[in-house]
Amino acid sequence: MENGGAESSNGKEEQLESEISKKLEITKMVKRRTMEKKEAKLLHRLFLVCRDFGFQVFVEAKEQKYSLHSGGG
Repeated sequence: MENGGAESSNGKEEQLESEISKKLEITKMVKRRTMEKKEAKLLHRLFLVCRDFGFQVFVEAKEQKYSLHSGGG
């Protein structure tokens, strides 16, 4: 009977660990999406401000490199 109780306890611990792991992954995903949305808003604002001042903004999203070029040729 004691072994059955230990096995049941181990099963519950594994289930709890699995649930915690899933919730942690979801939390990380939500944080990542939130940061991506904030970054997108900031980039859009930067683009608008630079455009208003006559600059062109070139963005290489994968490498997160930004460069400004004057609008006049």
